[in-house]
Amino acid sequence: MSADPKPQRPVPLILLIGSVFVTVTVVEVLLGGVERSWLLSGLLLVGEFVVGVVLAVGVWTLIMARRD
Repeated sequence: MSADPKPQRPVPLILLIGSVFVTVTVVEVLLGGVERSWLLSGLLLVGEFVVGVVLAVGVWTLIMARRD
């Protein structure tokens, strides 16, 4: 009698898109007047995307943990 682990459900696409959109929007509003080079802007955008994905995965993990 072994307990089979529940399959992990993937993070919904709408949650990923929403989280990335909110992260990018907040950071761009906060840094709107700051002069940046194209390289710094690109690195910042990549960092915003990564933070948005991490937030989405964290929120989804909490939601799934509360359901079980």
